Amino acid sequence: MKLQPGKKIKDNVKDNKGFTIVELMLTMGLIVIVVSLVSAAYFLSASTSKSVVDITTSEINSRLIMYRISKDIREAIEISEAGSSSITFKSNVDDDDEYETVRYYLEPEDGHYILYRTVDSESPHYVADKIINNNIFTYYTGVDMPEGGMTSVSGEELGNIKIININLSIDQSGVASSRTMELKTNITLRNRI
Repeated sequence: MKLQPGKKIKDNVKDNKGFTIVELMLTMGLIVIVVSLVSAAYFLSASTSKSVVDITTSEINSRLIMYRISKDIREAIEISEAGSSSITFKSNVDDDDEYETVRYYLEPEDGHYILYRTVDSESPHYVADKIINNNIFTYYTGVDMPEGGMTSVSGEELGNIKIININLSIDQSGVASSRTMELKTNITLRNRI
């Protein structure tokens, strides 16, 4: 440090360029705040992305489930049970020359329902989870059917069923919300018209 003539040593020290501890602490504090905001935005973005992927995957799986149920029921030749939460019928589901007894039914679990499928005497196979409605099947006998259909059919009426409506409400939380997927389809029975 070179002293300038006419100035005191104290004045020469003040002219020396550098940072005080307070300036360094403020700078470090600002850096921490900026890094915190950027990392929070990143984690929020990653969480939102995962949520979108989960919802899309769930929707694709739900549509595949609906397709499989529709395919099985469409080929039904004999319906032996027709309720709002279960249906049992004969259908050729394995593409051989024999018809198998197929049953779709709901089982309650923790405030929502699980859909199962059995073929002949095999053990039940899981089909779908987090179903929030238990009235998924509605039956119609054709054009003269009253609006709203039937939710339970028995006896001779079983042979008159021509159209089956499937209505699945699936929500990954297990309760109705803004993310609830409503899947509906009408199946015209090919072998019963």
